[in-house]
Amino acid sequence: MKNTSQIPVHAAVLPPGTVKLTGKTGELTDRVICRRINSEYARNTVYRETIEAFRNKIDDASGVIGIWQGEYWGKWVISAVRAAEYTGNAELKSFIRSTAYELISLQDADGCISTYKDPLFFNAVSICIDLHRQRCGQSLIAAAGINHHGHGAAVHTGVT
Repeated sequence: MKNTSQIPVHAAVLPPGTVKLTGKTGELTDRVICRRINSEYARNTVYRETIEAFRNKIDDASGVIGIWQGEYWGKWVISAVRAAEYTGNAELKSFIRSTAYELISLQDADGCISTYKDPLFFNAVSICIDLHRQRCGQSLIAAAGINHHGHGAAVHTGVT
């Protein structure tokens, strides 16, 4: 059996928008982007539900670990950023940028952006909230126009 660990890898990451999927995969990708990210339903229902979690702050209402609503904002926005890069849709990019500023506008006086009313709710499992904040931070950076190479507009949330 040949040892494949010695075979050099010759691969490069292509810039966003340089690859267009075709065939059945392309059709399905375009349909998902249209229906779940770029449609009126996606923006007015799916996205609105993700941002309302930060406005309503009910994740700790049951007294148990929570229902983890905040992570869906990050997942939706990261998907939307990737879709905007893939399609080159400037209007979608603008909408995504506005989502970052909308989320920032919901931060508490201490800079916390959370779906929990009680910031100490996660005291026993602080690693979970740290990971959640990192995911949200990545989403904010992506939504504000900073790509994976660090180029673009900076967003300051006031959180240190």
